[in-house]
Amino acid sequence: MTTLRVALFGEYGLGNLGNDMTCRAAVDRLGALLPDSTFTALTSETGRTQELVGLESSSFATPHGSSFPARVWAKFADLAALLRLIGKVDVVVVPGTGMLEDPTARMPGGQLTWLALLSLACRLHRVPLVWVGMGGSPYASWFTGRVAAWAARGAARRSYRDDMTRDALGKSRLDVSDDQVIYDLVLAVDPLPQLPAPSGGHVAVSVFDLPPEQGRTRYTKVLAQVVDRLTADGNQVTMVVMDDEDVPITNDVLALLDGPAPPTVQPTTLDDLLAVLAPCDVVVGTRYHTLVGTLVARRSPVALSHAAKDVALLAQAGLDDYVLDVTTVDADEVLAAVAFARTETDRARQAGDQVCAAARTSVGAETAAIAAVLERLRP
Repeated sequence: MTTLRVALFGEYGLGNLGNDMTCRAAVDRLGALLPDSTFTALTSETGRTQELVGLESSSFATPHGSSFPARVWAKFADLAALLRLIGKVDVVVVPGTGMLEDPTARMPGGQLTWLALLSLACRLHRVPLVWVGMGGSPYASWFTGRVAAWAARGAARRSYRDDMTRDALGKSRLDVSDDQVIYDLVLAVDPLPQLPAPSGGHVAVSVFDLPPEQGRTRYTKVLAQVVDRLTADGNQVTMVVMDDEDVPITNDVLALLDGPAPPTVQPTTLDDLLAVLAPCDVVVGTRYHTLVGTLVARRSPVALSHAAKDVALLAQAGLDDYVLDVTTVDADEVLAAVAFARTETDRARQAGDQVCAAARTSVGAETAAIAAVLERLRP
């Protein structure tokens, strides 16, 4: 049996735990189904991919200045790099993450442009491209939607982590009738880890690098008030950092505290994250994969939502009433939500069990179908 060379495309090894967990989940699933295959990563920066994901990696992104001409030139250089790298593999898989989200104010750039370049490079090399469990959002402009749809047409098989993503592409004139909606790949962890019962009176708070236009200053003050009041009421609080980009705003929250600063932890694997969440009865979080980890841990979430994907995720679990709007929420509302979540720990545990079971079924079926197709591609 000849070796099948599989490249996973995305931004890995850069300190974003959600991306790294997704890549690892895809390798675990496909690796079990495709013996004698090798997996490498195609990333925007090689970073710490070997350390954090366990894969050798190559970078396709070209450093550039901030001017429009420099960014356009860099995209041509990125395409040349992708053509060189994709000529060395048999198939490219884009696993999950939010690469289809609307990159407002970042064109020509951002992940959607990279997806379009990847699609072109795969077409020119006649290398199959597969999307699995992709995440996106509604598109603010017709042009952005058309870029996403064009990139999608280069994929031989496509699936998404929620209906919202598929619907957004359908509205951009892409035929999505054969596309599958599954779940986030990380939710499909198998076997589902069995955690000890929470200790009670322990809350995890995970801060997000919220842009200024969404009320960053206000958000920081609200979370500082929440942490102070939780601590004053006798709760144990742990600050959880999910992305290197969240470190500065987490430090800003800590600097605003009137009381003692709680410990801060930055997990680097799903197991690390679950170990942090295990003693907690409630998790207050903004990042999408903080909420994914909360469901896997079967803990009660309080989502300070900054994007529609958070609502879509908790709706899949039947917990969309646990969502607060990050742009308007105040400390009283967050604390009331924490109190409410504590009264419904059984509901949260059952919801986590059910959504993870559904994810194992749908993701398992989709990856098995992908593996069957890829087996026929062995050189």
